[in-house]
Amino acid sequence: VAVDSPQYYARYVTNTEKAIGIFSAVGTHVFLVGTPIDAFSVAGWDRLDDLYRQLARANPLTVSYVNAGATVESPSGGFTWQLPCMSIEPSCGTNGSNIVRSPDGIHFCATGTPERAGVTGPCDEYSPGAFRFALAIETAVNNRLRLTIGCPRFSGLPGFASGASWNRTRDLSIIRPVKFRPLDVPRPVRHGPARMEGVSPCKPLVPRV
Repeated sequence: VAVDSPQYYARYVTNTEKAIGIFSAVGTHVFLVGTPIDAFSVAGWDRLDDLYRQLARANPLTVSYVNAGATVESPSGGFTWQLPCMSIEPSCGTNGSNIVRSPDGIHFCATGTPERAGVTGPCDEYSPGAFRFALAIETAVNNRLRLTIGCPRFSGLPGFASGASWNRTRDLSIIRPVKFRPLDVPRPVRHGPARMEGVSPCKPLVPRV
């Protein structure tokens, strides 16, 4: 099957639907993660992201689309090499920005080695792009957990989960100083789902502005 052909995307949808069925059958929520634009993207590059959105809309109880790619794009949704630093990052460039993409214009590691057969070498330093991308996924998962245990949805990082309103110009302002707390998921105890080990079930689980 040729890459980017109708058959290619049809197979992608079929296989993704099979995976959703496998996980949802055992009560597992599925997160489909969108990819960012790269330095070589042409019109229609986000076709797969659109299909993921459609699958999430068709299965709202079992599937969420996470627009993680937007966290390493420009406010207009275009490609960018760098973004303003976040206060929670361990390092920041002298110009107040961090490089969020690899030299190949595709991956995240700022000093990434050229890919071979589609695989890059290890990244031996902090990767601002990978951090932003992972933070979006973590936020979506935590929001799902909070809804599951009856807590209000966290709104500090808008637009990452399916159904949320995303305004690139406004919401990319999340790349600003925030107070960060690592993933801290309370574990249920045997006394019932409403009781947790020493914490409130609605304790903030995600970065807070």
